[in-house]
Amino acid sequence: MKKCSKSKQNCRGAENAKDAEITEEILHKVLVLLITTQNHGKIKSACQEKLGLTSRQTTKAIAEASGKIAAAAVWNRDIEAGKALLRHEDIYERALAVQDTKAALAAEIARQKLLGLHKPQAAEPAESRDSELETIIRAHLEPLELAPPGTAMEELLRLASVTIIALKPWEMRNATDGQGAAPRPDAAKKPRKVGGGKGTRKPAPDPKSAAADESDV
Repeated sequence: MKKCSKSKQNCRGAENAKDAEITEEILHKVLVLLITTQNHGKIKSACQEKLGLTSRQTTKAIAEASGKIAAAAVWNRDIEAGKALLRHEDIYERALAVQDTKAALAAEIARQKLLGLHKPQAAEPAESRDSELETIIRAHLEPLELAPPGTAMEELLRLASVTIIALKPWEMRNATDGQGAAPRPDAAKKPRKVGGGKGTRKPAPDPKSAAADESDV
């Protein structure tokens, strides 16, 4: 500290005047230090070494910044909601002025969410979906009498898969369609009709048999 040629009272007054000069910019930096740094000793060192504050200025700046933090913790919900709405409306108007539709849409969506116009639908519980699915599966499999009623779903599905693999294609069609007895796989194909039907061609007569008939006459 420099020596003062005036009285001690004048020197103290000059020091106090100097210590009182803390700009808003420096106070904001101290506020950021309080928010981002937990160690109080590091905060004081940063104020003096990086911001160039004296010991008295550091104490005063920390006290003022702490007061701002405490004041920020006491807030009115209605007032803050009104501020947020006004900010969104201002952003929306500015975005439309420069034809930035994406920014305008984002501001409008944020505004509507703030007003509670976009309430997410309650998700259906997983247990409810699983129970509904099990009911549908049982309604299809239990009539096949693959297992006693009330069999565990895992076992019922296993038996159903085994049965499907073991079934022949014609047996599966008969079981699902219910159209009477299924055709036998070894049934011989019916011979193709040569004549007798509409639009069919009759075979030519045998010349030998025709001559024999004439001789008998």
